[in-house]
Amino acid sequence: MYVIDEKLRLNQYEQRIKQYIMNTDFDDIIFIENSGYAFDFEKYQKMAKEKSKRFEFISMTPDVDKVKELGKSYGEAELIDYAMKNSKLIKEHNVIYKITGRIFIKNWRKILRTKENGKNEFISINKAQWCKTDFFKVYKDDYLKCLYGVGERCNEKEGIDLEKAYYHQLKKADIKISSFEVYPKLEGIFGTTGQKYNKPIWKMIIFNLLIKFNYFKVK
Repeated sequence: MYVIDEKLRLNQYEQRIKQYIMNTDFDDIIFIENSGYAFDFEKYQKMAKEKSKRFEFISMTPDVDKVKELGKSYGEAELIDYAMKNSKLIKEHNVIYKITGRIFIKNWRKILRTKENGKNEFISINKAQWCKTDFFKVYKDDYLKCLYGVGERCNEKEGIDLEKAYYHQLKKADIKISSFEVYPKLEGIFGTTGQKYNKPIWKMIIFNLLIKFNYFKVK
């Protein structure tokens, strides 16, 4: 069963990468992973080149002891940090969109309209002191200044996951932050629970109304 699950996971990653290359206007796509998959990255480099895009694959070795101590949230933060410091393509960009590997942002056209607005964009809920980390937009220099290393503050045994660690860091950060102007419409599954991201139309309508009243703004 474990081997089957691993193959399914890899297949889901590959499907999403292909979607971003073939069906969106994201010009550079970076895929970073820490599980040691035998990933055929050259196939996607070729696919991207045919679409006048670029694809970069990064593999890293996780700090297993830290992940055991602090939880999976630390592992996710470690991946993002590593990409920000080591990606060749990221070095050429100011604005970065981070998205979890097995989901697709369906309303990417509307999301990209505010790419150059000078603001980092997050979805937060102040009452819960929580910030969405599966998808956000960040300026590279702001990330390195404010969010790099925040994984060290995670401790899932004490209820501090990455979403809470990000929220508290962004709350006090001296950078420009807003919510997205439209609520991100995500398609895919949660890696930990297997539940679907897909939300019904009525819920998306409500979320998009709330976003107009700055309900999801961190500060």
